[in-house]
Amino acid sequence: AGGRAGGTVVHQARSAVEDGDFVNVSAGIVGTSEEVEKSYVRQTRQPDASTIRPERVLRKSLESVVRRDAAGESYDAVMDSLMAICQDLKLQQIENSFTVSVREQMAMYALRTRCKGKNGADEVDVSTFSDAILHLGTLYKKNPEQERELEFAVYRFIFWMSLALGNSGDSQLNKSVCALLSCKDHPCVRHALHIHEAVTTGDFYSYFRLVSNTPKETQEQLHIHETIVVPHMRALALSAVLKSFKMLLPIPMLRRSMGFASDQDTCAFFESKGAVLVDGCSVDVDQSKAAGKAATK
Repeated sequence: AGGRAGGTVVHQARSAVEDGDFVNVSAGIVGTSEEVEKSYVRQTRQPDASTIRPERVLRKSLESVVRRDAAGESYDAVMDSLMAICQDLKLQQIENSFTVSVREQMAMYALRTRCKGKNGADEVDVSTFSDAILHLGTLYKKNPEQERELEFAVYRFIFWMSLALGNSGDSQLNKSVCALLSCKDHPCVRHALHIHEAVTTGDFYSYFRLVSNTPKETQEQLHIHETIVVPHMRALALSAVLKSFKMLLPIPMLRRSMGFASDQDTCAFFESKGAVLVDGCSVDVDQSKAAGKAATK
């Protein structure tokens, strides 16, 4: 899985949309603007229907956003347009299946982009994605039987599981587990629950095997694994290798056990940790430990 860089300027503006702290909105306002393309501007005065787009126009706006993203427009520009759509929906108190699709689109773009995390590593746009899935939780309750509801329940579960690795998503993780239990026999849900078990028990071998067999219906979760969970599980695997073995370990075996795409990627990982490689085809565990070079992070 890969992602497009971005997500550097949208957070402050987005919070204004999400918090709803701009103005009091009277029920029943219906926009009359025919402007398909519109940038987000924080609402500081009582809304004027002539500046708000009705749902009919907003549907065209979303189609335009999708086309622009496919053409390679920047993540920040795409999110700016989506925030403007969300603002017009909120001002008109529209919370229907179209609103669901807008939030789902925001969540997808947040998963596919790459931002600098707290430790400087690339990760998904955590802030935008968490906002989107929290809103989706409410919207799904008001609009039951949405086509992608189970798919996003899995993404929500995997996402909160990943944040719980740093002890910041425990409460939401418990809620997302409860949401999955009603459909625990679905293959995608069973797969997600098995991943959770592997992560919580530190079973890195099973984890990487499960990730490599992610169901097609929930493939977008790979962005979360790639940027948050995989580094954690590889650190566990490296620690286990150093503690458990006193021999030469073949690179192909380590590649399979730790979910690397190639032997070259496996070598690069161990070299980055200061491990001692022999002829580029095996890791000398004893020498790595003796030299004190392969310390885990």
